[in-house]
Amino acid sequence: MADFSPAKNFISNAAAPAYLAYIAKKAKLRRYIYASSCSVYGYTENQLFDEDSPVSSSYPYGISKLQGERAVMQMVDADFSVIALRKGTV
Repeated sequence: MADFSPAKNFISNAAAPAYLAYIAKKAKLRRYIYASSCSVYGYTENQLFDEDSPVSSSYPYGISKLQGERAVMQMVDADFSVIALRKGTV
């Protein structure tokens, strides 16, 4: 999808999650879970990564997931926490 429609990819993976987090925060929810992706690390084989590993995706999908992740993380404060799960990508 990311290569086929970069605009829809950006909306689905970066803009919409950020907007949903904004709505959740305005509704006084205390926690938001963002379904990120291990694609933020780029394409790799036989390597292990953790939260402190550098992100370096050059693929539209990985870039958009990282944009969404960074956007929702900016909303963190004393009353609103965010968890980003960097799930495996098939």
